[in-house]
This record gives sequence, structure tokens and C-alpha cells, in this order.
Amino acid sequence: MIGDIDKFGPRGSNAFPFQTTEMVPEQYLMGPVGQSWEIQLSPVTFTYHIRPGIMWAGNSILGMAPRELTSADVVYSMKRSEIGTMVEGNYKFITDRIAVDQIYCEVSLYQF
Repeated sequence: MIGDIDKFGPRGSNAFPFQTTEMVPEQYLMGPVGQSWEIQLSPVTFTYHIRPGIMWAGNSILGMAPRELTSADVVYSMKRSEIGTMVEGNYKFITDRIAVDQIYCEVSLYQF
């Protein structure tokens, strides 16, 4: 999640100054890939709505045409980033990641 500077910063409503030493309050955040999200507490589950219009660039050498990013791509990327000795154990709190459909993916966490 990143601060939505264009909407709430000096170029937008100027509701928040976005100084480097400040934490950005939740209401001024945006997801670069997730357009919106919900949090369910029992069991703890995050449901992400993937921002429409994010495109994979085509690659004629590989024979890949440009296409829109899907929730399956996001889930694959999450699982792929959790592989390797450098991050081993960093994601043990995640129990599952599911692509529900083209634009929704869910991430479930262990209950503590």
C-alpha cells in the first residue's frame, strides 16, 4: 500500500502533506495493484479487488500477446515471492491464497 499523493497530496486535495518522516493514515492509502480491499476478522481473510486496466506487456520473442493482469497472476506472484531461503519463515502466518475470479483474490491468515 502506498500513499495516494495524486488524490490527497499537494497535487490533489492537499488533505495530507506526505512528509517522509510521517506514517500515512489508512484513509490516504491506495493499493498499486489492489483497487480496494476488505478485511474479515473471523477467520482473518483479506479480499483484494484487482485494479482494472493493469497490463502485462507483450513479448513477441516469447509469443506472448499483451493481456490484462488477473487475480490468478497476483496469487501466483505472491506464492512465487515466498520461495527461497532468504524469505523462509517470513510468510508462515499465511494459510492460503486463492484467485476467486478474474478480479478478486483472497488471502487467509492463521488464527492466533
